Amino acid sequence: RAVCRAVVLYSFRTLVGEDIPLNDGCLKPIEIVIPDGTFLSPRPGGPGGGAAVVAGNTEVSQMTTNALLAALDAC
Repeated sequence: RAVCRAVVLYSFRTLVGEDIPLNDGCLKPIEIVIPDGTFLSPRPGGPGGGAAVVAGNTEVSQMTTNALLAALDAC
């Protein structure tokens, strides 16, 4: 969830066109929905279940940023 919040913050800061504060307040008007059990919010591991997760701060954050900017027609 932290990586997703960082992606949203970064993406929208690039679109604003002026400096905005790097704090949680600038995300107040944005609802971030990350459904459990998805690629960005996998279920915890354990016997018979869970997902293997690695590189959340590198490849995943870069591709998530690309996807968000593309969805906003900003790429």
